[in-house]
Amino acid sequence: GQAWLERQARVLAPAIARARPASRWAGLRPGTPDGLPVVGPSSEARGLLHATGHFRNGVLLAAVTADLVHDALHSPGEPVEPAFDPARFATVGGPR
Repeated sequence: GQAWLERQARVLAPAIARARPASRWAGLRPGTPDGLPVVGPSSEARGLLHATGHFRNGVLLAAVTADLVHDALHSPGEPVEPAFDPARFATVGGPR
């Protein structure tokens, strides 16, 4: 996949052929700016429940995430664990 993307980039911008990547990251394990996962209902999309942002700790946090998702599904309206609340990234004017 990376080789294909690099070939396409060289077609669009031939000068890229001389560049060497400093690093690569696929982003398959999304993280959050504060390093804590996001688990709880969306404040913007009714019925959407977030369970993401675990980065390298997805397997380690799977059980607690499952418990939080279960609680959110079976007790709608109950407060979410503040450390994982999706609303912690919201700003007064809306999402960042």
